[in-house]
Amino acid sequence: MPSPALHTHVLSFVPYENLRMHYAKKKVISLDPEALYKKIVLDGRGRGGYCMEGSLFHLNILRGLGFKAIAVGVRIRYREDGVPRGDYRGW
Repeated sequence: MPSPALHTHVLSFVPYENLRMHYAKKKVISLDPEALYKKIVLDGRGRGGYCMEGSLFHLNILRGLGFKAIAVGVRIRYREDGVPRGDYRGW
């Protein structure tokens, strides 16, 4: 089982952000592992990514460390005053 510390560090240092989706001239986002590594680690800008970028980045870290990790889909619920409410969205 992966270390809880690894999960904590990824959540602490790979922020959720979607700036590229809103402000880039070209609205192209790559989910290629090498592109994610370049964006999140090598570019050194403290950037993370939107939810799928961060999740796939973490998945590839786990696989690279030898864990048998699989990708799965998720659904979300919007929050009202910080509390999840209403129907699940997505898929």
